[in-house]
Amino acid sequence: MSKDQVLYKTCTIADSETTSDAVKVEGTYVVGVIVPVGWSGGASVSFQFSQDNSTYYIALDDSATALSVTLTANRLHAFGGDLVSQFMAANYVKVTAAGAVTGAETVTLVLRDMS
Repeated sequence: MSKDQVLYKTCTIADSETTSDAVKVEGTYVVGVIVPVGWSGGASVSFQFSQDNSTYYIALDDSATALSVTLTANRLHAFGGDLVSQFMAANYVKVTAAGAVTGAETVTLVLRDMS
C-alpha cells in the first residue's frame, strides 16, 4: 500500500452493545471514521487501542478526557492531530459508541499507510 492510498476496514458493534470487535491497524494511520445511515449508537464515538489485542486502553487527550468524534450518519469524519497521534502507537483499535446500538452496526475506519 502506498502512502497516497486509502484503506477502509470495518468493525461491528453487536446488538445492545457499545464496543466493537478489534480492527488490526498496525502500520497505518487511522485518519477517519464512517458510520452508516440509521446509526443508532448515539451522537459520538470514542476509541480504545491495544498493542497486543488483549489489553485495551482508552484514547485520552492531554487533559485525560476520552478523545471522541461527534457524528453525522453516512459521512466521513476526518480526524485531527490529537486522534491521529493517539493511534500511532496502536496495533489494534476498538470503536465505542456513546450508547448501545439497536441491531448490529458496522463502523468503517479510514486508514493511510505509515511508510
